[in-house]
Amino acid sequence: MNTFKATIKNIIFFVLLLAITIYVVYNKEDVCDIMAIISDTNPLFLIVGFLFMFLFFCIQAVNVKKLFFSLGVYIPYLKVLKFTLIEFFFSAITPASTGGQPVEIYYMSKEGIPVSKSTLVLLIQICSYQFAVLFFTIIGACIMPETITGIVKYFFIYGVIMNIIVIVAMLVCIFSTKTAAKIVNFFIRIAELLHLKSIVNRKDNIIKGLKKYKAGSDYIKEHKAEFFKSMIRACCQLSCHFVITYFVYRALGLHKYGIIAISSMQTIFYAASGCVPLP
Repeated sequence: MNTFKATIKNIIFFVLLLAITIYVVYNKEDVCDIMAIISDTNPLFLIVGFLFMFLFFCIQAVNVKKLFFSLGVYIPYLKVLKFTLIEFFFSAITPASTGGQPVEIYYMSKEGIPVSKSTLVLLIQICSYQFAVLFFTIIGACIMPETITGIVKYFFIYGVIMNIIVIVAMLVCIFSTKTAAKIVNFFIRIAELLHLKSIVNRKDNIIKGLKKYKAGSDYIKEHKAEFFKSMIRACCQLSCHFVITYFVYRALGLHKYGIIAISSMQTIFYAASGCVPLP
């Protein structure tokens, strides 16, 4: 019931945020002009964009299915695809996309999949995905550096720094649990000094969480090839995501920039906005 209420609140917040965004962006625009532009879009390019969006989900489902298979867990592909769509929806309506994986693990557990294995699979999947994001961000910045100007520059720098911090934190937790434990204890001591009881009370849960990262370390050591394949699949998945913007661009009758330039700009904007704590 609490999960349902939280979902409803997030949906309401998402709808309000969407309404405010539309109002801020289009309040000075003529609605008739906007509708005319929409009616003039090329449906063929939009269809291709939708196909790449669906391919994005399909590749992620393949990635998750392959990782489960490497752990000796067989799940039908369509069921994995369902989990992927659930994760995407809840990531879209929660701040900084933080709600997707926990809900996905919950639905997997309802299907009889052990939480320990689903947590490990999603940890590996997220780790490979973050590497792919950083990879494309660097390439995008090299191809279209002129895009990183004004306020975008500050958000881009923030996004890249946060992405690197996440990757480093994951690597430390996965390959050096002792160091991670020392860091956690250090921050818990600070929380105790600041009387942040909510964090202090979660100390045991945080320490238990580090053991899951240790399992991730063992997995990577034993399945180096599969982890590398996971990163390749994550790159293919993100490629599908970034080219969607190009097909929307072409659907609007624009053609000044090619698919590489538009996709590169999209990687920059993705990095700039990905770590902003909003749905």
